[in-house]
Amino acid sequence: MPSVRLLPLLLLGTLATGADSPPRFESNVLPVFKAKCLTCHSSSVRQGGLSLETREDVLRGGKSGAAAVAGKPSDSLLLAMVISGKMPMGGSRISDADIETIRHWIEGGALQDSAAEPPKVVYEREIFRSILGAKCFVCHGRREQKGGLDLRTRANLLKGGKSGPVIVPGKPDESLLVRKIAGQEMPPPKLQEQYSVRGLTQDELDKLKAWIAAGAPPDNDQPAPVRIGADPMISKKDLEHWAFRSPIRPAISPVRDASKVRNPIDAFLLAKLEEKGLTFSEPADRLVLMRRAFIDLIGLPPTPEEIDGYHSLTRYRDKR
Repeated sequence: MPSVRLLPLLLLGTLATGADSPPRFESNVLPVFKAKCLTCHSSSVRQGGLSLETREDVLRGGKSGAAAVAGKPSDSLLLAMVISGKMPMGGSRISDADIETIRHWIEGGALQDSAAEPPKVVYEREIFRSILGAKCFVCHGRREQKGGLDLRTRANLLKGGKSGPVIVPGKPDESLLVRKIAGQEMPPPKLQEQYSVRGLTQDELDKLKAWIAAGAPPDNDQPAPVRIGADPMISKKDLEHWAFRSPIRPAISPVRDASKVRNPIDAFLLAKLEEKGLTFSEPADRLVLMRRAFIDLIGLPPTPEEIDGYHSLTRYRDKR
């Protein structure tokens, strides 16, 4: 049975008609995110790996997957979180009208303001994991770098091999990697048979060209900066926990018998013992220390021969 708070939203979803113009991200949805969500989910502060600054960010999602699935409100985690009130965290709830705007935007295809759909965004990890990793690393990876070329990172593509850089950011048609693949020179046909590796499909080549045309941008997977004071999830009471406090070196405890103190740790221990009228035991002699070392390291006490050898060594040292 739906809660009373959800009934208006369900009713709005039922009455919505296709005649209405679907909301657009920049005009209708982004203002809601700016007012309620970007404190925790911007490009610089990606809690849970999620940014809501652009349409692509929303569709890409974070650690839990896509935040919105175009055309499928019921499959969109973002909508479920705002309806339940779990988002935004630590702030006022998004109004029912704004939630309906988000739902209508997703249902209408998650459109941008521009009439034409933007080119598909291709991410760096997709290039290296799904395309180059599957087709090219046999000859240009960890074990072998033919022609001095390692294709495992963006930096290596820009550095290139004996023939120079293999990509020119923003210019796929001038990129040696694209020309070699398009000309079916790479992977070499003989090696495709030898290693049972197929060449790139047209869709994979298009993704590679789109990534290079966009400037071969690196993925923004840098950890979000830690700003404890601005984190709505951390209360003032939480900040009193020892884990949020800077370490402070304590003063060395005063003791009555300072002659027994060889380091600050001794002082802390002896101070507690003296409170109970106790003190340190007498220092262990060499034979006791030897037995402790043997039992600790090999689990057996030293043999009589080993003890005699140790005594001989210590006598020789003492004479020197």
